[in-house]
Amino acid sequence: MERIIVELLHAKGLIPESRRIFNQESIALGRAYSNDLILDDLYVSPNHIIISQENGCLQLQDLASENGVKVNDNPSIQDQTISIESGDIVSIGKTRLRIVLSSHPIEPTRVLNKSINKYKSLDHPWAPVLSYLIFTGLLLWFEYMKNPGEIFWEKKIIGIATGSAIMGLIFSGLFSVYTHYKYKKSFFSKNIIIANLGFAALFIQDQFSPFISFWILDEDWVKILDLMTGFVFMLAILWMCMRLVKDSMGWHDTAQLAWIPLVIVVIIASRSDEFKLEFQNKPVYDKVLALGMKPLFEPLSLDEFLEAGALEFSRLPDK
Repeated sequence: MERIIVELLHAKGLIPESRRIFNQESIALGRAYSNDLILDDLYVSPNHIIISQENGCLQLQDLASENGVKVNDNPSIQDQTISIESGDIVSIGKTRLRIVLSSHPIEPTRVLNKSINKYKSLDHPWAPVLSYLIFTGLLLWFEYMKNPGEIFWEKKIIGIATGSAIMGLIFSGLFSVYTHYKYKKSFFSKNIIIANLGFAALFIQDQFSPFISFWILDEDWVKILDLMTGFVFMLAILWMCMRLVKDSMGWHDTAQLAWIPLVIVVIIASRSDEFKLEFQNKPVYDKVLALGMKPLFEPLSLDEFLEAGALEFSRLPDK
């Protein structure tokens, strides 16, 4: 006879909150004190289900409960007896249980090596401060290069220093709350380090974007390239923060994170004024007076330009 193990799962995942081991052929579950496992759930009947095992096979019997029982993603059943497999998830009321036998296979033991301890250097108290100084220093340097002089030191430096700190704290705080709620783990200081360094890399890429994309003659493609690059950088920041919580990250886990930077990119893309090539004069083309004219990307001689401009004026509607 094998032992029956009942794992009480977290409401938002497959992480066990508690585990009970029964060395008997059958166990009763419900709210009544006469059960082998008492469940504190008002949506569970006093005598809800019985789980039994014989020759390594599990049976689940619903005792005509009020709300029935659900196994995995199958429809709920009431007043029936069905066969279940070791490892199946049983939902009764708002309680989720995983039923396994003692012979249920487990994951292979992982080898403890240096790759697991590579994040220990981030535990030093100076690491978040250093990452903040790197990020803020880059912001201050590039902003000073644009507006050198006393005005920068009087009006800009405090706003940039506080803004960069608030950005890292908000991101780290929100992500730490999310991981604590879902995985019961959070790494606030490490998230700050990853966020600051990631934002610094994204800012550097944004500053050098005109030099990287100068060979693209279509302004729309430049905007698309900027959006794609921003999406990749933000997804990489989230991926590294989540990697601290989870031992491994597959494609499915990465796809679950992708919606966050995707929403941000869509919001930014809807504000087209935010995406113009970073030339000093930031050219803006009037869409009424010069439809389709792009002298920066389609240079014309003076005569051709004046002729094209006159043609555009002739197309204007009469008011």
